[in-house]
Amino acid sequence: MAGAGVRSLIFKRALPRTLLPVRGGGGGPVAREPIPTQALPESDDFIWYDGTANPEGVLDKTDIVTSNQALGALTLGFCGFAAIGVAGYLYNPVSRSPFIPKEFPYDNLKVEMGLEAKK
Repeated sequence: MAGAGVRSLIFKRALPRTLLPVRGGGGGPVAREPIPTQALPESDDFIWYDGTANPEGVLDKTDIVTSNQALGALTLGFCGFAAIGVAGYLYNPVSRSPFIPKEFPYDNLKVEMGLEAKK
């Protein structure tokens, strides 16, 4: 019981009334946009108004990367994948495999696997 009394003294007497929370204040942490009083512009459909004072564009901005930069990044990515593939091919030959290759009957099942047509 003494805890509740001390708490009420701290919140009611030590803090000024302007710092105390007020019920029903509403609103968010950012400023609100004023209500429109004029006719909306034609490009209003391209702006997303989420209720804050800083509306965002609906469409993605395409001027972040130029076409030459995008082509360079795409080429670099493809070259990287090709380098990984060539390195895997060169440094992992069948001769380094620790396993014995399987040998199947009937000429290693070439006809059954579809590698050779039936005669």
